[in-house]
Amino acid sequence: TMGNGYQVEAGRFHTDYTQTFAKIPFHEAFLDTPVVMSTVATVNGRDAVTGRIQGVDLNGFSYLLQNQESSTKRPIAETIHYIAWEPSAGVINDWNYEVGITGNNVTHNDLPLSLFNIVDDTTVVLGDMQTYNDSNTANVRIRKNQMDLYVRIDEEQSKDQEMIHLKENVGYVVFVEENTSTERITDGQVAVYDFTENSGAIVHDRSGFKTPINLTIDDPSAIEWIEGGGQFVHQW
Repeated sequence: TMGNGYQVEAGRFHTDYTQTFAKIPFHEAFLDTPVVMSTVATVNGRDAVTGRIQGVDLNGFSYLLQNQESSTKRPIAETIHYIAWEPSAGVINDWNYEVGITGNNVTHNDLPLSLFNIVDDTTVVLGDMQTYNDSNTANVRIRKNQMDLYVRIDEEQSKDQEMIHLKENVGYVVFVEENTSTERITDGQVAVYDFTENSGAIVHDRSGFKTPINLTIDDPSAIEWIEGGGQFVHQW
């Protein structure tokens, strides 16, 4: 459990499951359904493989080791590393972090990630599918374009050139280094929000320019105030 109360678990397991999913239990049950990231941490077989996740709940998740589509061989058992992290946002050692899911919205087309943190050159991002809505072998691709991040599902093409993929739910973990500069651009600004209220349904405009343009949160139960300034949105 982290200092802000959110749970994180890292672990490893061995699997050669390819026809059915193997159930992987957590060492300790979570209080909120976590986001799970995984990677194949060994190279025991020659064929390309990737991992697929589904059925994430408080007690564990299901995992399938998926071959490249052109292969008819059963993969050799590999070691899988994973991290499970409750959806949250905060600061760890001068790095802002954000953990969340996209919902069942990600296909083979680029989808912009809606993030609380500002994307810059320090941004580190991880992504993994949390669903198995399409059985074609694929993984998550994320690209940065200036101040935005885009995510899509990328199918491999060892068997055919078709890359259309059904909607999947993608989990992500984003790290952005804190900006230690005290300088702020003020020319032309008409509203400033620092989200330091820590409670309530009003986000106050602190610009001091004419009549304040305060914001009202329609559903306060859908957000969580972050200590030091900020909000984490649980649902849209």
